[in-house]
Amino acid sequence: TDGEGNYTLGGLAAGTYTITPSKSGWTFSPVSRTVSVPPDATGKDFTGYDKPPIVFVHGWGGFPPWGSCEWPDPDESFQSVDDYLRAAGYYVAYARLETSPCYTPPLIENVPHLGNAIALAKAATNQPRVILIAHSMGGLVSRAYIEGPDYDEDVAALFTFGSPHLGVPADPLVFLFNGATLGQVCKDYQPVVCEFSTVGMILFNHDHPTRAAGVTYHVISGDAPFSPRSVLGKALYGLYGLLPRSDDGLVQTSSGTGLSGMLDRFVTDEAHGPGSGPRSYFIRDGGPSTSYMQCLKPVLVDRTSTNCGSVSPSQITVQAISALPEHTPLEHGTLLAGQTVTRTISLEGGPILFAAQWQTGSLTVTLVDPDGQVIDPAYAASHPEVVTYDAEATVATYYFPNTIAGRWQLVLEGGGDIPPEGSVYVTFAAFESALRLTGGTDRNWYAPGATTTITASLSGSPASAIVTATVLYADGTSETVSLLPQGGGEYQATFTVPNVPGYAEVRLVATGITAGQIPFERGTSLVFQISSGSVALSGVYSDVPQPRSAGSSSYQALLVTAGIEVTVGGEVGLSADLVDAEGQFVAHALTIEEVAAGNGSSTLRFDGDDIYASQRSGPYTLTNLLLTDHRGVPLVLAEAEDVYTTAAYDYRSFDREKIYLPLVLGNR
Repeated sequence: TDGEGNYTLGGLAAGTYTITPSKSGWTFSPVSRTVSVPPDATGKDFTGYDKPPIVFVHGWGGFPPWGSCEWPDPDESFQSVDDYLRAAGYYVAYARLETSPCYTPPLIENVPHLGNAIALAKAATNQPRVILIAHSMGGLVSRAYIEGPDYDEDVAALFTFGSPHLGVPADPLVFLFNGATLGQVCKDYQPVVCEFSTVGMILFNHDHPTRAAGVTYHVISGDAPFSPRSVLGKALYGLYGLLPRSDDGLVQTSSGTGLSGMLDRFVTDEAHGPGSGPRSYFIRDGGPSTSYMQCLKPVLVDRTSTNCGSVSPSQITVQAISALPEHTPLEHGTLLAGQTVTRTISLEGGPILFAAQWQTGSLTVTLVDPDGQVIDPAYAASHPEVVTYDAEATVATYYFPNTIAGRWQLVLEGGGDIPPEGSVYVTFAAFESALRLTGGTDRNWYAPGATTTITASLSGSPASAIVTATVLYADGTSETVSLLPQGGGEYQATFTVPNVPGYAEVRLVATGITAGQIPFERGTSLVFQISSGSVALSGVYSDVPQPRSAGSSSYQALLVTAGIEVTVGGEVGLSADLVDAEGQFVAHALTIEEVAAGNGSSTLRFDGDDIYASQRSGPYTLTNLLLTDHRGVPLVLAEAEDVYTTAAYDYRSFDREKIYLPLVLGNR
């Protein structure tokens, strides 16, 4: 053997040999080579690995909504981080997920793409498990795999960067799509976007409530300052809060680190991606990012730490998402070449951000303050102490650290390069105010014909106020309802849910006069689901244990079958929990399968290892059932509690079978 690891085997008799390398703690690719001599054979090389391969899982590629239909290059999504880890001796691979402005499927439909990448990485290295480094949507796809029914126990660790584990509020999503109706966006070409919403992630987290055994989770989220964000990042900062709040330019910090369980949580000052600013999770001002230097490098390269931040418990709750600041309603329309549109906005003073985004061509964005002063880019450049103007290709912002109260005008003028069909735009102003509008619905999902209650609260004791809600449905229809005052700043309206399956968006608008006699307008958006009614639970249940082998008294799983009534066939999901007689959690199961029209059934497989680990014996209660339609963006069909009690089982019967060797003692 020479100093560079080259082996020479000499003096071999003629014949065929199998060469198999081995070293403790290493795997080799290929596992072996077959060599026949003579003649002499050279270059019969092997590559050794002492670390799990890394699979990078990129994020959503659906923005801007008018971009190319090409799937993104996953290599480009992670800047130089993959090169750093490859240089440290890791085998690096990429999952190529289906996502583009033309179409991005639901999360579970990208799981096979991830599974293929994992299988190829394992085959290339002969390592049994991989490490996943996932960005944004990629973290959710990774969870859908390792916390789903088809997990093959082949992931050692998961790093998620800016993944919206608790969802994204509706307003930023509406802004990104230039005011388009979210229900239509999700129905027509971006089903995954509604899964990103807070309602969508409530459903996702119900189906994936527990962390996978044997996987080390690291959740990383950004708290990016206003500067040096990109212009789009600054506009979204206005929707999340002008006073100190926490987000990475797209995902709130509390959402990125909000995954439940005892996990490693790390917060950086970085933005969501290059589109949000020059200091992102994977590159910082052209060099290594903080996330790499303080998280990935010490954990994976230097191996001086097992954690990026601190290990702490967290529980998934909707309340973990902080309230958005105040802003005007998102106003959208279509601007033609040479056309001018003026929007009048009454403001109370203080820090204010004006934002405009458009689809194509060039727009001139100017302001007129209550004293008649025209504020344009030239004015901003000569008065930096008063206002900051920023612009990119199709977005512009003006930020004032302090403004005068009164009626402002936001003026858009279409450039000559706008196409004949015009350019779609959206505008808003964001600010902090004691007069705050919040709203909600009494449920997150409804069956057609049910009654929905919308509530709104206005703090700050306005002198007068009118609150309305425009409900936009997935088929393009809409209706507007007036919320009636209930006293104490509370407003309410009810209406009957139409038979329009999908996501419905509620745009709440409050207008009136403040206590200081200044006109005001406030806006916020909500979403809820409308069921398709294609499948229902029949109320028939049964259970049977699944032996680990023929004739075995040890069980590998408990199978619980639920009867279903199917009016429209397709892909259906069913998830549920098992609890013991004291209501303590035992196990969770999820299944997603194709069903045909008619009376049928769906079987949940509760893993025996989970039942044994709970150390709790039956009979068990089947509860927290959620039946979902997966023929597009997932929609709730039915939910039920405490529907069935299994036979009595001793948890020890779910232990893995053990082989006992006889102990023979004798005299020497």
